[in-house]
Amino acid sequence: DAFGHPQLSGVGIALKDLVENTLGLSARCNTPGTMQRAAMHLASKADADEAYMVGSTAVDYALEDKTGIMVTLERSSDYPRYICECGEVGLERVANRSKSLPLNWINQAGNYVTEDFINYCRPLVEGEIELPMRDGLPDFVRIDITRGMVKL
Repeated sequence: DAFGHPQLSGVGIALKDLVENTLGLSARCNTPGTMQRAAMHLASKADADEAYMVGSTAVDYALEDKTGIMVTLERSSDYPRYICECGEVGLERVANRSKSLPLNWINQAGNYVTEDFINYCRPLVEGEIELPMRDGLPDFVRIDITRGMVKL
């Protein structure tokens, strides 16, 4: 990537560049990360709740003139009774860094995940949300800068 980290993806981008440079055609591609982040119909209850919680906390921090930090999600309990709250970390501790999947979450054969990984992820994908709609478009949150985020 641009920071010199190994990148285990990018075939679509490489093909797009090849088409543009070789054929002189305009091309584009979507990567799973982009599609996944834009697909609200695939969001779990935890996704929606935590996105709102992080966004609301970030607005509160901004109103308090707190800068140089990233809002984090901190688990205080795990499966089957998952509890998560917001925390914070200084940007100097997270900027331009990556965190690897713990090796004990990959099975001995190296071709699947362990029960520990499944138990970690399960609360993140359980639950469904009803998409709020207004005039045929998704209607999630309004931001009132005098009071922070207001969920409608």
